[in-house]
Amino acid sequence: MKALLVGFLILVGVLIAVGQDENSGNEATKSTDTVDTRDQTPSTTVPQGLIAADLPVVNATSAVDDVKVAQALVNTFSSPISVDGSWGPQTAAAVTKLREVLGVSEGDSIDRAVWEVVISKLEAPTARTDFGKTEIRSLQNMKLPTGLVLTEISTIQDVSTAWTYVAPPSVPIVDLASTLSALNPTKSLGGWRFCETENKTSVAEMRRFWWALPERMLSLVVQQTNGVNEVVVTEEQSVPLDGCEGYKTTPTTEKPAPKASESSGGGDSGSGSYGGGGASCYVGMNLEDCEDLIGLSAGDRIQYIDCTGEDREVWWARNWTIIGFYGGAAVVSKSSYGCA
Repeated sequence: MKALLVGFLILVGVLIAVGQDENSGNEATKSTDTVDTRDQTPSTTVPQGLIAADLPVVNATSAVDDVKVAQALVNTFSSPISVDGSWGPQTAAAVTKLREVLGVSEGDSIDRAVWEVVISKLEAPTARTDFGKTEIRSLQNMKLPTGLVLTEISTIQDVSTAWTYVAPPSVPIVDLASTLSALNPTKSLGGWRFCETENKTSVAEMRRFWWALPERMLSLVVQQTNGVNEVVVTEEQSVPLDGCEGYKTTPTTEKPAPKASESSGGGDSGSGSYGGGGASCYVGMNLEDCEDLIGLSAGDRIQYIDCTGEDREVWWARNWTIIGFYGGAAVVSKSSYGCA
């Protein structure tokens, strides 16, 4: 009987020990599960600032716009070269020289290592001190301060082209907008006439617009994207200009009307023809050649519109080119490459 009791107590002790081990294992499992769950919680942190991996790697096989970015980078930090989008011997040598200037290992491209050095220069304490000391004349007569770095050119067919520059992060967005505003005041920029300014909107610190015929818009935008201060210059074609300062919804001129035999090729501003009786003028044609083709007498003028909107008088037609048609009139420019 005593032996049976001892055996029973031993069995109970074993069962209790096993139960304690199981509970201990369960507690360990619970603790482990808790840690795993916490560690697997997705991070909500969004990377801020300019990231080298997001910038284009540019070499001899890159697209034209990316090559222009590389050439502009060379101009910013090394010897000046032409920004034409063509990767030739001059650009190849300039990129090699740029890598040497920046202290990057030998190579024949604008790669991540180059961009990392460029970003470090933008983020350096001296970047703010050097920013805007002088200005550079950029595209379409717009002035941009030194210290900006071109990082992207985006072209959508022949409709629009946008140039994106980044500024040192130490320059407050308000100061950046103020600098750009002072360099590009609310007046004409070459052949571009001032349209309007939007300050401190939900999407940008400042947006300023200029216009030119036929239906072209130039914009300057100062904004912040993922912690990066950006300056975006965009040229757009076929844009409604209603509401722009100085723009007439239906442009008219005081110039003599065309002869009765002449007719307009339509109201389209960017294409079409002018004339009749088998003789028509076209976009890209010299104005004097157009008038000779139509058969105007010496001193007579076809109906025309100055593309700048400044109503300049045409004295010598040989100096003018037709760049479009609007409302029955030829839109003329002093340049065959655009409004000027």
